[in-house]
Amino acid sequence: MKLSMFHAYGIELEYMIVDASTLNVKPISDQLFNELQGFYRSDVSRGDIDWSNELALHVIELKNPKPVESLNRLGISFQKEISDINTHLRSFNAMLMPGSMHPWMNPKVETQLWPHEGHEVYDTYHKLFDCHRHGWSNLQSAHINLGFANDDEFHKLHSAIRFLLPLMPALTASSPVVEGRTSDCLSTRMKFYLENQKKIPSIMGHCIPEVCPTRSIYQSRILNPIAQDISKFDPHKILRAEWLNSRGVIPKFSRDSVEIRLCDIQESAHVDLAIAWFWIECVKHFVINEPEKIEEMNSFSTLELRFILDQTIQDGERTLLGNLDYLKIFGVDRPLLAQELFYEILGRLKGPETLVKVMEELLYRGSLSTRILRAFQEEKASLREIYAELCSCLHRGIFFEV
Repeated sequence: MKLSMFHAYGIELEYMIVDASTLNVKPISDQLFNELQGFYRSDVSRGDIDWSNELALHVIELKNPKPVESLNRLGISFQKEISDINTHLRSFNAMLMPGSMHPWMNPKVETQLWPHEGHEVYDTYHKLFDCHRHGWSNLQSAHINLGFANDDEFHKLHSAIRFLLPLMPALTASSPVVEGRTSDCLSTRMKFYLENQKKIPSIMGHCIPEVCPTRSIYQSRILNPIAQDISKFDPHKILRAEWLNSRGVIPKFSRDSVEIRLCDIQESAHVDLAIAWFWIECVKHFVINEPEKIEEMNSFSTLELRFILDQTIQDGERTLLGNLDYLKIFGVDRPLLAQELFYEILGRLKGPETLVKVMEELLYRGSLSTRILRAFQEEKASLREIYAELCSCLHRGIFFEV
C-alpha cells in the first residue's frame, strides 16, 4: 500500500561492535546472529525493531520494519534493542559503540566483509571500489525514510530535501577523529563518503542530486546513466542502479520512498530520533506551509548547494552561512552561523515536547564532534576514555556531556 507524504516513516541506525576491553572493532555480527537464530541469516526479526547485517562484519543496523506514524516513542524501541544487543554481546566480551567513524580503526588491516547470505553484492562492491577503506568499512550513519504516493509528492519531497541536504552535517557531525588523530573536518565520514565511488562518477554525482520533477525524469537523468556505466564493470548484473545510487537523498521507486543519508550517527538513539523529527518537520513545513518556495529551492544549482555542503562538512555548526539567497528561503536576511539558523528553524516547528527538548539540548551543547574535540583537546581525556563514555551513553540513552 502506498503511503502519502508524512503519513509514516522509517529509521535506520548503524553501530559498531567493539571489544569491551580494547574498544577495537570486533567483526562478529555473524556470530551474534548465529547465536540467536542457529544460522547465518542477514536479518534478525525482533518485532518493532529488526537487526540487519552491513557490508562490514563489525557493523550492525537497527531499523523499524514497518513504517510508523510518529517518531515520539520509536526511540524507546530502539533503546530497548540496543540494550538487548549489548546483553547478548557480553558473552563475546563485546559491546556497541556509537559515532560515525571508529576513531582508530585501520580499515586496510581490520576490515572483514560479510561472507554469508547476500555476500555477492558486497564482493562485487569490493572488486570495484576496494571496501577495505574509510568511506566503506568505517562509517556509520542514520537514514530517514519518507513515503510518497505519486509524482507530485515525489517532486515536492525530493526538492525540499535536496535544498536542506547541505545543512545536515552541520547538525549531526560526529566523526572528528581518524586513525587516532584529529581530522581537518568535523564530519570526516562525509569527507570519505564523497570520494568512495569516484571510479564511477555517475553513482555519487555531486552528492546533491539534480532537480528531477518526475520519476521518469529521474530515471532518465540519473538512474539510466548509472546503469549504463556499471554495466561495463558488472557483467553478471549483480548491482542495480536504484541501490547503487549514492546521492544524499535517494528515491527508492520500488518502495515509493526517499531515503536521506547525510546524517552522522549520534551517541544516543533518542538524539537520532529527535534529529530525524527535526528534518522531517522542516521538510513538511516547506511542502505544506510554503509550497511556493519549492521552485525557488530548485533554482539553486547542484554546485551551489554542494559548496555549502563542503563548508558544513568542514566546520559543522560553526559554519558561517553567507549565501543570502539561500538564507532568504528561511526568512533570514543576514549571514549567520549554522547553529543560529537551527535555532531559528526550531522556533517555528511544533512537535512532541520530548523531541523538542532533545533538539534544544543538542543545539545548546553543540555537535557530537565539537564535544568529542572539547573533551580531547581541552579536558585532556584520552580517546579511549572518550569513546568508552560514548559506549556508556549509547547503552543508557543519554547525551555525551563535556
